[in-house]
Amino acid sequence: MSEPAILPDAFATLPSQRAARLHEVATRALTDTLAAGCSGDEFVLGFTGVDDEETRLLLLNMREQTQAALRDNVLAEFEVLFNETGAIKSLEALDALLARQPELADGSRVPLTSVTEAKDMIATATLPAKQQHKLALQQAIRQVEAENQSLQQQYMAAQPALAAASEEIQACKALIEKTAMTCERWRATNA
Repeated sequence: MSEPAILPDAFATLPSQRAARLHEVATRALTDTLAAGCSGDEFVLGFTGVDDEETRLLLLNMREQTQAALRDNVLAEFEVLFNETGAIKSLEALDALLARQPELADGSRVPLTSVTEAKDMIATATLPAKQQHKLALQQAIRQVEAENQSLQQQYMAAQPALAAASEEIQACKALIEKTAMTCERWRATNA
């Protein structure tokens, strides 16, 4: 499979060099991961009974189309995730911050970020993740509460049967004790 070019998308036009670089690295990693799988010939060998060239070519084409669709879906999910978390804006803010810092002779930059500005950037960058985490926890709590309610209803429904079984067990226990005492008296008088 030939290495696909990076798809034109929202990342390609970003002013943030970091966001564009992150997208490029993720795309390259995905491409390398897909290429690291089995070869086309190995894929075809996984199907028994393929002995004609037409079927072989169809399977190779199917594999290539599937990998392309998988790649496109993963990249689309990456973009959705990137947009939902606000990472693009955070990376743009970081690039803007770095651009404001004067460059020294050795290529390093003088930090000009105030503590408040850095804290604000971190808070802004982590807020979507915190909100998603909070929503996930709330959903888990609702699910546990629903399960608890269901178990409580099951327990309440089974309670009369459990009480009846307990009474029956007590009656059987009393009968066994009475039978044991009767057997003991019989043994004592007939021994």
